[in-house]
Amino acid sequence: SNPACFPLSKPAGGAGGAAAMVSMVRLLVDRGKFCHMVRSRGFIMSAIVAFLSGVASGVLYYYDSSRGGQFIEKLVPTEVVFNVFITFCALVLGFRTAHALTRYTDAAMYLHKLSACWFDTASTLFSFCRPSKADNEAVDQFQQTLIRLISVVNALSLEALQGTSKSAHGKFRFEVLGLEDLDAATQGDIVQSEHRVEFVFQLVQQLCVDGMESGVLGVPAPILTRSFQEMGSALVTFHEAKKL
Repeated sequence: SNPACFPLSKPAGGAGGAAAMVSMVRLLVDRGKFCHMVRSRGFIMSAIVAFLSGVASGVLYYYDSSRGGQFIEKLVPTEVVFNVFITFCALVLGFRTAHALTRYTDAAMYLHKLSACWFDTASTLFSFCRPSKADNEAVDQFQQTLIRLISVVNALSLEALQGTSKSAHGKFRFEVLGLEDLDAATQGDIVQSEHRVEFVFQLVQQLCVDGMESGVLGVPAPILTRSFQEMGSALVTFHEAKKL
């Protein structure tokens, strides 16, 4: 696709570039989702198993104590076996808890790094437009299109990290800055793409290359590579986070 195919379908509003960067992606949190964890499949299955186990234990204890069966005492292992079993369970629980905490902290680190990379990309490209020799309309068109594409790719990255389920139930929704301002062809290509994050990432790169060609980005190529490196780092961070 040609970056010329990314025009804004209507003039951008009065929001400035700095305000646009600050509000690239806003998370829409539904008030009814405060109990999302309680309604999750994992929590429900765990609660069902715990309830059935408790009922079974109560029934066995009732028949053993009230009916005088005394069969539980016969089934209980010796003290040595019991202590070994408890020690083994404690080690496994400790290992799994530490592993889960590590995955959680890694995921948080990747999310912060992902947002930082996209912010740095937008910030540097906006700064590189200051010495531009192009007309103001071309610079404004580049900046407004850039911030919308970065908002789209950032939201798509966060959405893809929520899981592979196609159902929207239980997922967070992300408000994208000015998506409706992009032309219908670009919006349709993004929706129909099988790999949306990589597709929009390529659109941003093509837009930057066209900005170099048209003189909108008025800095030497070696300095401009900073932005491309940050874009590449953002994509690598996204795929590293997907492995978790």
